[in-house]
Amino acid sequence: MASMVMLFKERIANIPDNIEDKDIISYAKNIIKEIKEENKKKKVEESEKIKKKRSAKKIAKNIDENGIEKPKKLNKYQQYMKDNQQRIKEENPDLSNTERFAKLAEEWNEYKKATKDEKTDESESEKETDKPDKPLENKKKEKKQKV
Repeated sequence: MASMVMLFKERIANIPDNIEDKDIISYAKNIIKEIKEENKKKKVEESEKIKKKRSAKKIAKNIDENGIEKPKKLNKYQQYMKDNQQRIKEENPDLSNTERFAKLAEEWNEYKKATKDEKTDESESEKETDKPDKPLENKKKEKKQKV
């Protein structure tokens, strides 16, 4: 994109010879106004092109070979809610949707804590079995006990 000064110089060179002195300033102002409007239009067009490219990429990612939109992958929370919603509804038919989701959220928190505890227990037991005692660590422990 050419700079505003360059565009102005090009257009001011085309000033009519029969223009009156008092009209020169308004002519120059009109040139500046036109340049600004053209620049705005170009920016809008460029941003629209970018948006179209982005949306085309998004569409392409979500469409399979047959042109069918692929469903988005659910995260663990969403999958848990989907899997357990019917069970809660059958166990507690008198609950409203809000209460049902609150109960599911409580169960999710308990489930998450339980899985987190299992992971930490597993990782701790792996650390204990994988790491043999180092002689330097034993010497440090002995020095502390003597003092």
